[in-house]
Amino acid sequence: MHTLLSCSLIITLLIIAYQDFKSREVHWFLFPLLLILSLSKLWYIDQLKEVFSFLINVLMVLVQLLLLTFYFSVKEKKLINIADNYLGWGDILFLFNLCFLLSPVNFILFYLVSLLATIIFFLVYKVFVNTTKPIPLAGLQAIIFTIVYIIDLSSPNIDLLNDFTSQEVLKGWIT
Repeated sequence: MHTLLSCSLIITLLIIAYQDFKSREVHWFLFPLLLILSLSKLWYIDQLKEVFSFLINVLMVLVQLLLLTFYFSVKEKKLINIADNYLGWGDILFLFNLCFLLSPVNFILFYLVSLLATIIFFLVYKVFVNTTKPIPLAGLQAIIFTIVYIIDLSSPNIDLLNDFTSQEVLKGWIT
């Protein structure tokens, strides 16, 4: 069952990436499907008890969205809905789905690394292709998370739902 859920999760992530790269739109039904698969996986591995961790992630996303809304509203001197011009609904829904797949420290690490990788990708892409297309944020993050998830599945030392491993790695880098 775990293998089936993991494969379904990976396939869904890859479909999200494909659609976002192809048309800069992702079919809405993929996000509830991703949520159902994520929650099913958590239920199967008995991690639903970590609801507090997931709520921390959701709170971080909400705070970030509120800060972005505030920033762009002040900048443009009117109330701005960031989903209209700056982030797509697919990007926002994808972020909320990730809240249930990562512990808080891993969520922050993934989010920062994926945003940095997205910026680098876009800057390199812009050098070679002169385009005004929006950045496929959900697609790029889906690809990056797929890679991270496959590494998690294949390594007994990595646990995306446990902060301990990440904290130990970070301590090693800092000291």
